[in-house]
Amino acid sequence: PDPNSPGLIDFNDIQNQPRGVRKCMTFQPGTASTRDRKSQVLITHIDSGVELNGNWDKAWDRHNVRFPVRERFAQTNSLGYDYWNGDFRPDDETGHGTNTAGALIGNYSGKAPLTVHHAKIFGKDGASFFGALVALHAAVDLGSQVINCSWGDVSQSPEPAMTCAVEYAERNNVLIVASAGNDRTNINVGKAPQWPASYSTKFKNVITVTSYQYQRPDLSAPLETSPDFANYGDPTVSVAAYLTAMTPRYQGSDFNYLAGTSISAPLITAELATAYGNTGDARNYAGALRRDAGLRGRVLGTLYLPVCR
Repeated sequence: PDPNSPGLIDFNDIQNQPRGVRKCMTFQPGTASTRDRKSQVLITHIDSGVELNGNWDKAWDRHNVRFPVRERFAQTNSLGYDYWNGDFRPDDETGHGTNTAGALIGNYSGKAPLTVHHAKIFGKDGASFFGALVALHAAVDLGSQVINCSWGDVSQSPEPAMTCAVEYAERNNVLIVASAGNDRTNINVGKAPQWPASYSTKFKNVITVTSYQYQRPDLSAPLETSPDFANYGDPTVSVAAYLTAMTPRYQGSDFNYLAGTSISAPLITAELATAYGNTGDARNYAGALRRDAGLRGRVLGTLYLPVCR
């Protein structure tokens, strides 16, 4: 995430939030990965890794890479690769990846086994842009169907190398889900774009996700356009997902509810993965989406993913 942007926000600190949605939120890791590569739904999660040697190892191990592979940045029976330290232990040092991975794994409900490869590009002291580029290419080479990117490079124009990586993913039919960011900013190109989120108008494989919230505890009111923090921009922002999810607490034993577009993005990734896992076709995920006029001017097509089905 941009170092000048706010990080994940505690849901309890956001005013006027309905508590009723919590009964809809569960952390239920779906079908575990297997050695049969052809049966897997494979997602690459590019972030800060996941907490290792803590209370959540069983959840991560349930979906590790079990099928035979030995590449420079992936190997059998591993959780992923650490581009920050150069090893096969993507151990989270910030907590961000633990929560985004938790939102992804905990909301997958497909029939097919789920494999999640964690590409760690963030350390406690910064991030590796080069690592992000290599991770994008490596995710495609590994055979990922979806790449989750809950981060962004903020600049008026994209780095050519990132454009190359996103184009490589598009040529290989790999979807990229990118968070819109938490600066309450219009990220349309020409305004204040960030990458890869702002590629969505150029590359059809990029899905850019912002957050939404409800106005009333009973969920009867229309959606608000977006929370105070959420970036927006029609046509750049493709869809909205709820601002929080039930996720493993970093360096803890219970669950928490942290808010941000970084959490909203993996909720969409989980829905795409579920569509792949049930039908083999991600286009079916659109059937889970709804429209709301309150998102007009903020989200392309006013599309959102309901938190309660």
